[in-house]
Amino acid sequence: IFAKEGYCFSSRKAISVFGRGCFPPYGRLNSSESWDVREIKKWERIKGCNLNYTNSVYPTNNTNIGYNNNNGGNQWILGYARVVNLSPYDFLAVRTGPGVNYTQIASLYLGNTIKVFRCLGRWCEIQYKSIRGWVYSKYIQMY
Repeated sequence: IFAKEGYCFSSRKAISVFGRGCFPPYGRLNSSESWDVREIKKWERIKGCNLNYTNSVYPTNNTNIGYNNNNGGNQWILGYARVVNLSPYDFLAVRTGPGVNYTQIASLYLGNTIKVFRCLGRWCEIQYKSIRGWVYSKYIQMY
């Protein structure tokens, strides 16, 4: 996010990954990007990540953050979450893509446990049982 906005990187490691940057607007983020950075930092704290990233931990596409081979296949995951912030009779729509314009394919309810693969903006790609789709991140809490 910072590299896309021209942040001036100074460490050898950051420059090797992102380049020097240093172009306008010099790392200033809009409100949506700031929200994304806060979410990433929050999830890093929740997951106990430190800020000394290595390529052996993080994949090169930078969209998925953890690795789990417990399901027998190669699948990058961010972690696990619970559905929260719903009334007992409400539901969380699972959609085919990251936005309200995508088709709803399932409903999740308060307390359902899901696997989280990645987040784009305020939407996260998840799996619940055999259903794979996208949910609004306000209604999930990593654990």
